Amino acid sequence: MTLEPIDPETALELYLDQKETEVAVATLRSHRSRLGYFIRWCDDREITNLNELTGRKIHEYRLWRRNNGDLSKVSLKTQMDTLRVFVRWLGTIDAVDPELHVKIQSPDLRPGDNVREVMLDSEDAEAALGYFERYEYASLPHVTMALLWHTMMRMGVAHALDVDDYSSEDQYVAVVHRPDEGTPIKNGTRGERLVGLSGQLCMLLDDWLRDRRPDVTDEHDREPLLRRCRGGHRSRRFERTLTGIRSRVSTDRSVRTDGIRTTAKRLEPITSRSVRRALVRTRSGAATSRTT
Repeated sequence: MTLEPIDPETALELYLDQKETEVAVATLRSHRSRLGYFIRWCDDREITNLNELTGRKIHEYRLWRRNNGDLSKVSLKTQMDTLRVFVRWLGTIDAVDPELHVKIQSPDLRPGDNVREVMLDSEDAEAALGYFERYEYASLPHVTMALLWHTMMRMGVAHALDVDDYSSEDQYVAVVHRPDEGTPIKNGTRGERLVGLSGQLCMLLDDWLRDRRPDVTDEHDREPLLRRCRGGHRSRRFERTLTGIRSRVSTDRSVRTDGIRTTAKRLEPITSRSVRRALVRTRSGAATSRTT
């Protein structure tokens, strides 16, 4: 086949322009950041036409990226997975060999390889969300994955959320440090904040709370936002939910449906004063509900 010349910068902008209508803003930003290193590497190697890319050159980039950033295995996998998606797209516009993407290798992760830092490939995540939207709408795995994916919050933060931390009307969840009740958060009270939610994500949470979430409490008599079984340790229940999600993502890689998309929405500015007020309301409301 005949390849059409294209420089790295132009290719990246065309790729991001297409992705803009397909993925969340945070995902698009992540792709731009990760692929920026590849564009820099091409510039350093004076690669002005991506037709020149080969499996060997990409392997050289992988070694450069690992050593240049002193990356962990998890971080390197994220970088190379994103590059594979980009190169696969390049093959569709006759910029590289259509089979070149299969030569891109990512590190294999074993249990314990810093799993907390793993970021899902955007195509896998959107496919899994599409599956949940169609077949398991407002289920616990659906709600958990949508919340993690669209807010980019840590798993430990999602695990710490109570029902009373969520405000449907004001469209946010309050992240609160509660070390004495088994849900500390990173940076302690300095990590307390409000996380703005899109209208679509709030609709999903509302449906979960109204129709699917059972009336359950944890070992501290709190009402976890993401919980479906009564009794047991809160963190172990949450880990089982995550295990179920991971199995869905690995099993349903071939699923390509119209999943949830975070709609562009102008959120009201959340000031430090409003954060303090909301957190005070959250704490006082939770304390009142547990004493009545």
